[in-house]
Amino acid sequence: MKRLLAAILTFFMLFSLPVLGLESRADSGYPTRVIHVVYDDSGSMIKTGGNAVDTWCQAKYSMEVFAAMLGEGDTMNIYVMSDYVNDTAAGPRLSLNGGEGPAANVEKVHDMVTHASDTPFNAVRKAYSDLEGVSADEKWLVVLTDGEFQDVENIDSFFAQKQPDVSVMFLGMGAAAPSINADEANNIYFVKAETSKQILNKITDICTRIFNSNKLTVDTGSMEFSFDVPMSELVVFAQGADVRINGLKAEDGTEIKANAAPVPVRYCEEATTNPSYTDIKVDTELVGSILTFKGDYSAGAYTADVTGAETLEIYYKPNVSIAVYLTDGEGQLVESMDALEAGEYILSFGLVRSGTEEQVAESQLLGDVEYSAYVTVNGKEGEQSYASGDTIYLEEGSFQVDATARYLKYNTVTTQLSYEIYKNKNMELQVTDNPRYMLKGKGIANSQEPIVVKATLDGQEFTAEQWACVEELALTQPEEEERILFVTEKSEEPGIFHIYPTMEEGKRPSGEFSDLDLSVKAWGKSGLESWSGEASLTAKIDDQRSWFEKNLDKIIKITLLVLLGLLILGYVPPFKKYLPKKLKKMPNINCKPNIPGKRPWMAKGRYSKKRISTFIPYKAERGSIRFLPTGVAGAPPLQIKAAGGNRVEIVNTKAYGGNAGLTIDGLPIQKDVKKNLRKPAGMIIKYVTKETDYNCTPSN
Repeated sequence: MKRLLAAILTFFMLFSLPVLGLESRADSGYPTRVIHVVYDDSGSMIKTGGNAVDTWCQAKYSMEVFAAMLGEGDTMNIYVMSDYVNDTAAGPRLSLNGGEGPAANVEKVHDMVTHASDTPFNAVRKAYSDLEGVSADEKWLVVLTDGEFQDVENIDSFFAQKQPDVSVMFLGMGAAAPSINADEANNIYFVKAETSKQILNKITDICTRIFNSNKLTVDTGSMEFSFDVPMSELVVFAQGADVRINGLKAEDGTEIKANAAPVPVRYCEEATTNPSYTDIKVDTELVGSILTFKGDYSAGAYTADVTGAETLEIYYKPNVSIAVYLTDGEGQLVESMDALEAGEYILSFGLVRSGTEEQVAESQLLGDVEYSAYVTVNGKEGEQSYASGDTIYLEEGSFQVDATARYLKYNTVTTQLSYEIYKNKNMELQVTDNPRYMLKGKGIANSQEPIVVKATLDGQEFTAEQWACVEELALTQPEEEERILFVTEKSEEPGIFHIYPTMEEGKRPSGEFSDLDLSVKAWGKSGLESWSGEASLTAKIDDQRSWFEKNLDKIIKITLLVLLGLLILGYVPPFKKYLPKKLKKMPNINCKPNIPGKRPWMAKGRYSKKRISTFIPYKAERGSIRFLPTGVAGAPPLQIKAAGGNRVEIVNTKAYGGNAGLTIDGLPIQKDVKKNLRKPAGMIIKYVTKETDYNCTPSN
């Protein structure tokens, strides 16, 4: 049931997807056929009861038709009964080879003239015994006679004992012709034709059966016919006294000409050289013409340009090749046969128009198509026959499939496809040497000793050629641990990788170290094949450093943090004293003249910081206050520094000692006092000259 479902699925896939993977070499596949004809040339075929008859003419005409219908691989041997009157071992009178062409073979039969004699059955025995010894797809024994045989008691018993691969066609000719029991199940056929009219009708049916011919249905009124599959050969067989085959026309009006001239088959004028028979009857109605069209004819409607035909038959040979398809495990039709990976596939077949990828659908003109295939893997021929829908395993190496499609019983087309199958191999990685690394104060003491990783390919050692196709080993280690880095090296020895630990030169590692988990991956490519493998390993680290060496980094960090903290602390009150924020950059100076008539005025002083004192930690901010208008001399600016608590200290007291004109908040500055602390808020600096009194308030 599974195979049936697979076949149905495959059929719909083939006719819904484009033809892929087709690379067929189609052979003709037409059957080999051997026909032994027993020709009754007895006197009764020429004259019966003193009256001339044309039975001999009918027999000769029949043989001409047979000769004209021979395929290239067919052979026809004619056994003449008169040769067996006294000689039971005689051979065939004529041997016709289909490869010589219909015209030549017909001429040989037409020119054959025999002596009229008796009807010995030994001719039938000899023709049959010779037929048993030949090898062919089809073997036919054809008997043309009009009377009773000599030396035989039961003809039916003789034919009943024939070999299964021999078919019998018995044509009884004339009113008195004998009959046999037809047994079509055993390929024994009987046809009787009493008149020439019947011969014209019966001969086409006989040819259809003997030559396994495939006939098209023809409308004898309009001479139209059609087919729904492409054709490679059309044979037009027309019979009639004035028959003429001119050609064919396609439905678009295109005229189709034959490759050669028509082959005529017609009555003979001379029956025998026996002087006893002078009254010869010739049937001039026995005229036919056979014209073969070979080419590539598309499906469609056609018209036969034939005149004077009493009967018309058109035989055909389809123009098809077999296509082979592979469907992978995911149900996808393989698009390219140039890159086939080893594995399981579903094998399926279909028919296409020869030389193209155009698919040919099922048709009654093809009958039931049977597919089969045999495969050859790495030169070893398999015995299993595969049908469409079967599962096939493609092994690495060379792969050849010989496929056959059989249709209309004996017609076959074959194809032979050859491919190279690749296999993506598994690369196995194994650690064979894993030293323990000694970490000391100056780095890894034994870093020159590598971790050794050995690679194998599907369990086999690498060859030098394969190793050349392998890339470097890729390594991944934890991102959080990069104090020790590992580098890889592909050695010259096939299959061997080296891994070395390394540390930054001149840098002493700090902190604790432990074993490291690493992962490695390797890959390569050779032609269509790709190889890959990965593994995990642990790098062993033995940390032999002292506590101080291990924690040197922490110690340095802590020291730096402490220093940074102390630095920051140097900018935080009370460790650093800042000048009061209420000091004005341009304080007001009230100028009051001591000269009568002169009016008071207002001027501006200046307060400024020494910027460097602001940026130095732990150092009190310093500044100056210019309390006299610009251009007035007599007293330098006050030099101040922060004293905390919104106070300032006047640090240039010596510059004012003994200057009675300067007072701060009404008090003079004593030069022997080291610290003159003041709160700028509300402070008034007064300087008195003969001309003017100057009063400056430096803050709000």
